[in-house]
Amino acid sequence: MTERLSTPTSVLKMDIERDHILDTAEPLVNNTLLDSNVLSGDDSLHKGESSEDVEIPHVEELSGVEEIPRLDESQSSSHLVALPTELIQHIAYLLPTDRDLANFTSTCSSISFQILPAHSSVWRSRFHALYDVSPNRSSLELKREYQIRSIVLRNPISFQDGETEKQTLWLETMKTLILEALEIPYKNGQWFSKNVETIRRLLCHTRFLDRPVVGSDGVTIPSDLFCINQLLLTSLALHPKMSIGCLRTDYDLDIIYSFHGQRAEFIQNGKVNLQILMHIRNFWHRHVLNHDENTFFYLFINLKEDRLPGLLKSLELKDLPLSPYWLGFTSCLHPLPDGLEEDEEERQTCADLEDHVEWVPLWAMSIHIDRDPANWPPVFQQVLPFMDGPENRVYFKGTRGEKCATAKVEERYPLRGFVEPFRHPQGEIPGWKRVCWAVYYPKSRELPLVPHDAVDQEIDSWFPQEVWPPTGIEDDFYELYFFEGVVLPGGRVMLGYWQDALWQEGDGPFIFWDTERAFADEMIPKSS
Repeated sequence: MTERLSTPTSVLKMDIERDHILDTAEPLVNNTLLDSNVLSGDDSLHKGESSEDVEIPHVEELSGVEEIPRLDESQSSSHLVALPTELIQHIAYLLPTDRDLANFTSTCSSISFQILPAHSSVWRSRFHALYDVSPNRSSLELKREYQIRSIVLRNPISFQDGETEKQTLWLETMKTLILEALEIPYKNGQWFSKNVETIRRLLCHTRFLDRPVVGSDGVTIPSDLFCINQLLLTSLALHPKMSIGCLRTDYDLDIIYSFHGQRAEFIQNGKVNLQILMHIRNFWHRHVLNHDENTFFYLFINLKEDRLPGLLKSLELKDLPLSPYWLGFTSCLHPLPDGLEEDEEERQTCADLEDHVEWVPLWAMSIHIDRDPANWPPVFQQVLPFMDGPENRVYFKGTRGEKCATAKVEERYPLRGFVEPFRHPQGEIPGWKRVCWAVYYPKSRELPLVPHDAVDQEIDSWFPQEVWPPTGIEDDFYELYFFEGVVLPGGRVMLGYWQDALWQEGDGPFIFWDTERAFADEMIPKSS
């Protein structure tokens, strides 16, 4: 009976024991896997370096690898052969690359027999050095999975010519790594994933994040599998050290702003339209990382490291539907053109300060879980109705303030909303959530706005004691903005659209990412 592999066998149309497993095997990163000086046992890991490794076949099956002459086993002078099996396997584990391991295995059949079987400690140790190991996985399964990942991930990937079987295998393998990382539990309040660190190193050698599109014609629709991987790696894509931003041609501005009126629904029947979500992600990818746009770049690039979008979080945090602190941007475009023409495409956001916007704000949100359904009253439900039944829906309230390069967080407007999980996984990945909230300025003059220094106080002590719920939009609010978005698996990034409920032409995309602590009154360095 064949054991089930993490990587779907339906797309693995290759025999992992065939002759050319190592025909051009090359290390992926720095030609170094482990530093023996810091090893204290089989499971120790030097986190600074890694390389891509592949399964080592039997000596007779090696092809394309420079063969080392076999030792004459009759030579009693071979001290290596006389070493204990545990020590030989540990030596094999310490070898920097798979080519070294192949050569070592080729020295003689005695060493080969001690290294190649699945029960050898080499495979579990080398797998554990690079990847998260789920409980109850057999040595044979780890050996095969190690082989598959090493074969598929050993060379940089390109999607310029479309998605072929090679690209599909790469995407499936990456998705497996991400899913395993999401399942890693917290230990003593900390979370660390070897898979994420391996993914980070792999992506440093590709343009997967810089060119989040398929094909070179600009019209090829990417597969859901491609979009899933891109979206789950949004935090890495938005890190200045990992990516340089995509091109304007990598998203459709008509989808971003709906020039032709009716906005395309990106959430329908409990399913996310991944292509639309990718357009939103790519828009922000371009504008926060590209200096030429001169829109959100300076605010974003000057954030401290711990204020940038963070990596994935474990899916086990089911009791924490949303992080308490968020930073983000919204975008609008005025006047809104009737369609896209060459001269109209020059402006993509009012953040260029050429219209009504005097400065580009960085929004800082603080939220608190409040399970009272009145936080989303019927008048709000008419604009953004619930997706499903009440089970697992969680309500919240909080405030939103704004910061710019020359100002602290000033007045904070109250907000109320809810978050609800999608009933089914999207692209076989669980953890997707729909989030909706409203930011408002009530007409009740006796209700003061939240003071700017209230962030350090208990929310219930400073949230306005309002006459709630409201009965009408125009009657009860001077300003009212609705937000609908998707919380990506891992809970670190939200993408979606906002709309002005009182001025129908005011809308656009938004992005928010969580941060470990409140923004308070930190200053953002002013751009030069």
